[in-house]
Amino acid sequence: MIYDATSEYGWNVKQQPHWIDGLIVDKVPLVVPPTNGKSGFFNNETVRSQWRLSLEEMRQADRLFVIGYSFPTTDYMTRYLFQESHHDRRLVTLVTRSTAVMERLPHFIPAESINDPIIGASAVHDLANILMPITDQPVVFIED
Repeated sequence: MIYDATSEYGWNVKQQPHWIDGLIVDKVPLVVPPTNGKSGFFNNETVRSQWRLSLEEMRQADRLFVIGYSFPTTDYMTRYLFQESHHDRRLVTLVTRSTAVMERLPHFIPAESINDPIIGASAVHDLANILMPITDQPVVFIED
Protein backbone atom coordinates (compact mmCIF):
# COMPACT_ATOMS: atom_id res chain seq x y z
CA MET A 1 0.00 0.00 0.00
CA ILE A 2 1.16 3.49 -0.70
CA TYR A 3 0.30 6.30 1.68
CA ASP A 4 3.08 8.76 0.99
CA ALA A 5 6.45 8.99 -0.66
CA THR A 6 8.33 9.92 2.52
CA SER A 7 9.92 6.91 4.17
CA GLU A 8 12.32 8.87 6.35
CA TYR A 9 9.95 8.73 9.32
CA GLY A 10 8.62 5.24 8.77
CA TRP A 11 5.05 4.53 9.81
CA ASN A 12 5.15 6.40 13.11
CA VAL A 13 2.98 9.45 12.47
CA LYS A 14 3.79 10.92 15.89
CA GLN A 15 7.45 11.41 14.89
CA GLN A 16 6.71 13.15 11.60
CA PRO A 17 7.33 16.89 11.52
CA HIS A 18 4.25 19.04 11.02
CA TRP A 19 5.26 20.13 7.49
CA ILE A 20 4.82 16.57 6.15
CA ASP A 21 1.06 16.85 6.67
CA GLY A 22 0.92 19.25 3.71
CA LEU A 23 2.75 16.75 1.50
CA ILE A 24 0.44 13.84 2.22
CA VAL A 25 -2.92 15.57 2.36
CA ASP A 26 -3.93 14.33 -1.10
CA LYS A 27 -2.61 10.76 -0.68
CA VAL A 28 -5.04 7.88 -0.36
CA PRO A 29 -4.47 4.15 0.13
CA LEU A 30 -3.65 2.45 -3.16
CA VAL A 31 -3.02 -1.21 -3.85
CA VAL A 32 -1.36 -2.18 -7.13
CA PRO A 33 -2.51 -5.74 -7.79
CA PRO A 34 -0.33 -8.34 -9.50
CA THR A 35 -1.15 -7.87 -13.18
CA ASN A 36 0.67 -8.55 -16.41
CA GLY A 37 0.44 -4.87 -17.35
CA LYS A 38 0.85 -2.16 -14.73
CA SER A 39 1.19 0.65 -17.28
CA GLY A 40 -2.08 2.22 -16.13
CA PHE A 41 -0.76 2.38 -12.58
CA PHE A 42 2.48 3.99 -13.73
CA ASN A 43 0.58 7.09 -14.77
CA ASN A 44 0.48 7.78 -11.03
CA GLU A 45 3.56 9.77 -9.98
CA THR A 46 3.63 8.20 -6.51
CA VAL A 47 3.55 4.67 -7.90
CA ARG A 48 6.44 5.41 -10.28
CA SER A 49 8.40 6.95 -7.42
CA GLN A 50 7.78 3.95 -5.14
CA TRP A 51 8.91 1.50 -7.84
CA ARG A 52 12.09 3.52 -8.46
CA LEU A 53 12.81 3.63 -4.73
CA SER A 54 12.15 -0.11 -4.46
CA LEU A 55 14.56 -0.84 -7.29
CA GLU A 56 17.28 1.31 -5.70
CA GLU A 57 16.85 -0.27 -2.26
CA MET A 58 16.74 -3.80 -3.67
CA ARG A 59 19.94 -3.18 -5.65
CA GLN A 60 21.72 -2.35 -2.39
CA ALA A 61 20.25 -5.17 -0.31
CA ASP A 62 22.35 -8.24 0.37
CA ARG A 63 19.43 -10.02 2.01
CA LEU A 64 15.73 -9.91 1.20
CA PHE A 65 12.85 -11.52 3.05
CA VAL A 66 9.78 -11.89 0.84
CA ILE A 67 6.73 -12.41 3.04
CA GLY A 68 3.51 -13.81 1.63
CA TYR A 69 4.03 -12.92 -2.03
CA SER A 70 2.81 -15.68 -4.35
CA PHE A 71 5.09 -14.84 -7.32
CA PRO A 72 2.42 -15.14 -10.01
CA THR A 73 4.10 -15.83 -13.35
CA THR A 74 2.05 -13.08 -15.02
CA ASP A 75 3.42 -10.33 -12.75
CA TYR A 76 6.05 -9.13 -15.22
CA MET A 77 6.77 -5.85 -13.45
CA THR A 78 7.69 -7.56 -10.20
CA ARG A 79 9.75 -10.10 -12.13
CA TYR A 80 11.60 -7.17 -13.74
CA LEU A 81 12.11 -5.58 -10.32
CA PHE A 82 13.73 -8.73 -8.91
CA GLN A 83 15.82 -9.45 -12.00
CA GLU A 84 17.00 -5.87 -12.57
CA SER A 85 18.03 -5.45 -8.93
CA HIS A 86 19.82 -8.81 -8.70
CA HIS A 87 23.47 -9.07 -7.70
CA ASP A 88 25.59 -12.11 -6.82
CA ARG A 89 25.90 -11.35 -3.10
CA ARG A 90 22.14 -11.39 -2.49
CA LEU A 91 20.27 -14.05 -0.57
CA VAL A 92 16.48 -14.14 -0.82
CA THR A 93 14.43 -15.91 1.84
CA LEU A 94 10.84 -16.72 0.99
CA VAL A 95 8.41 -16.70 3.90
CA THR A 96 5.15 -18.37 2.92
CA ARG A 97 2.45 -20.74 4.03
CA SER A 98 2.41 -22.66 0.73
CA THR A 99 5.06 -24.79 -0.94
CA ALA A 100 3.46 -24.14 -4.36
CA VAL A 101 5.30 -20.82 -4.59
CA MET A 102 8.67 -22.57 -4.75
CA GLU A 103 8.14 -23.76 -8.33
CA ARG A 104 7.48 -20.17 -9.53
CA LEU A 105 10.36 -18.58 -7.62
CA PRO A 106 13.12 -19.38 -10.20
CA HIS A 107 11.24 -17.29 -12.78
CA PHE A 108 11.98 -14.25 -10.59
CA ILE A 109 15.18 -15.04 -8.71
CA PRO A 110 18.29 -17.01 -9.79
CA ALA A 111 18.45 -20.38 -8.01
CA GLU A 112 21.84 -19.62 -6.43
CA SER A 113 20.32 -16.62 -4.61
CA ILE A 114 17.42 -18.51 -3.06
CA ASN A 115 18.08 -19.10 0.62
CA ASP A 116 16.34 -21.76 2.69
CA PRO A 117 12.63 -20.85 2.58
CA ILE A 118 10.50 -20.59 5.70
CA ILE A 119 7.30 -22.47 4.87
CA GLY A 120 4.23 -23.42 6.85
CA ALA A 121 1.35 -22.08 8.88
CA SER A 122 3.75 -20.48 11.39
CA ALA A 123 6.18 -19.09 8.78
CA VAL A 124 5.91 -15.43 9.86
CA HIS A 125 6.29 -16.35 13.53
CA ASP A 126 9.30 -18.50 12.66
CA LEU A 127 10.86 -15.56 10.79
CA ALA A 128 10.38 -13.34 13.84
CA ASN A 129 12.24 -15.89 15.96
CA ILE A 130 15.08 -15.94 13.44
CA LEU A 131 15.34 -12.15 13.21
CA MET A 132 15.10 -11.28 16.89
CA PRO A 133 18.71 -12.29 17.76
CA ILE A 134 20.00 -10.58 14.59
CA THR A 135 18.33 -7.23 15.22
CA ASP A 136 18.61 -7.27 19.01
CA GLN A 137 15.23 -5.54 18.93
CA PRO A 138 11.74 -6.92 19.44
CA VAL A 139 10.23 -8.06 16.15
CA VAL A 140 6.46 -7.75 15.94
CA PHE A 141 4.30 -9.07 13.13
CA ILE A 142 0.55 -8.68 12.92
CA GLU A 143 -1.21 -11.34 10.89
CA ASP A 144 -4.80 -11.85 9.81
